Amino acid sequence: MTEMVPMSISSPIQPGELDASPAKYINSVGVSSSQWDFALQFQLHTVVGQQPDGVPIVNETLVARIVMSPQHAVALRGALSDAVKEWETKFGKLKDLRDQVERGN
Repeated sequence: MTEMVPMSISSPIQPGELDASPAKYINSVGVSSSQWDFALQFQLHTVVGQQPDGVPIVNETLVARIVMSPQHAVALRGALSDAVKEWETKFGKLKDLRDQVERGN
């Protein structure tokens, strides 16, 4: 039986290519998953007005959607964990925004 090997459909990154890519700012990320992959939806939320009852009108712009294997998601989790620990060592403890969202603040 022949083993199937996943093939990349994108070309390899060329030297200097990442330097030419513009940085994108996001202030929201959504995560979904299936048995086969994880998808990250990076969004920019901006307040564009206010309803008569005071509720803000928010514009949501999808900046990027990244799909990766579960193995790469684990590697990303580790890299982000290490980076946050280093940042907190230099600048102080960060608050977890998930706590605020769950409370509705």
